[in-house]
Amino acid sequence: MQSAARGVSGGGGQSDVARDSSGPRVEIHPLTLRFSSRQTEVAYRAQLNEKSLPLLRLALVAGVFAITTFYPSDMALFPDDYQLMWGLRTALVLPAVILALGASFLRSFPRLRVPLVWLAVSASGWAMLFGLLWYGVPGLTYFTSGTIIAAMFGLLMLGLQFVFAMFTTWSFVLAAVAAIAYEAPEPLVATTAVQILLVSCAILTIAAYRIQSLSRRLYLKSLQVIDAQERARASEAHRSLWLEQMAGFFRHELKNSVLGVETSLELLTRHTSDASPLRPYVDRAQKGIQLIDSIARGVSNATSLESTFYREQPVAVRLYPSYRKSWRPIATPTQPVSSCTSLPTHPWRSRAAKSDSSRCSIIC
Repeated sequence: MQSAARGVSGGGGQSDVARDSSGPRVEIHPLTLRFSSRQTEVAYRAQLNEKSLPLLRLALVAGVFAITTFYPSDMALFPDDYQLMWGLRTALVLPAVILALGASFLRSFPRLRVPLVWLAVSASGWAMLFGLLWYGVPGLTYFTSGTIIAAMFGLLMLGLQFVFAMFTTWSFVLAAVAAIAYEAPEPLVATTAVQILLVSCAILTIAAYRIQSLSRRLYLKSLQVIDAQERARASEAHRSLWLEQMAGFFRHELKNSVLGVETSLELLTRHTSDASPLRPYVDRAQKGIQLIDSIARGVSNATSLESTFYREQPVAVRLYPSYRKSWRPIATPTQPVSSCTSLPTHPWRSRAAKSDSSRCSIIC
């Protein structure tokens, strides 16, 4: 997911656009709903397999329940010839759905998901087509409804890729339309059944398209948000590093400039007695030099601390664990920082840092 989007375009019928880590634009195809980047497509499918697995299992359990409810209906509608349909459901349809449900608990299921779900949907749809051809007009309404239910599972409930689900479902739907036109003795009956079947499947197809399109757009949006956060953090870290370098540079130059004044004051102190009227001015100048040095050291330490914070990864800390009665934090800092010790700085400041470590004054 971290490879991701640089931006998502607005509405107006335009497809969503992003950029992956390698730079090229990533778009959603308006018909197939596939990402133009293979890397983004693979990442999306992996996330979809992980997040939609509980819903897939629930849909397969619902499918097993729906298949079992057809058994008493077969016996009621075809009391003399229900055994054939029972055998077809028991030998083909129900095992295909149960096989997909059982395989969903395997670690290798992401690789087996598409063929097993395709087998379950195809078995259900083509079984309805067989019943439509075998029982004819008495089972016209019954098996047309069953075909619509199979199409609903294939397009919406089992999470197949849109193009694959559409071709899988519409293959047995169009075959069922041809069977209805062939079996129905009256044109009005055939037209009504075909209209119901086609309109229902068209609505399911549009719904599947909208759901998968929205899912992929939300995925691109999440990639865009993550990428924006990473770029903002990198920019802030770069700014902090620049401030640290500038502060160190000015401190180094300022210390070199003040060094001559400090040396002159020390020599003047040695040649000036305590009773001399110039001694208060010398002491005041020395305090001013110390103040300048403290300010420079404080600015340098502050910028070093900020830069280190942005370079390190945040660590989650649980302040109030439920298994302890005390309210003190349980986290231990990985690198304790005292108020008088600066964090690691650049090599050209190490000598100045050593000389400053013994003095802790106003800012630090």
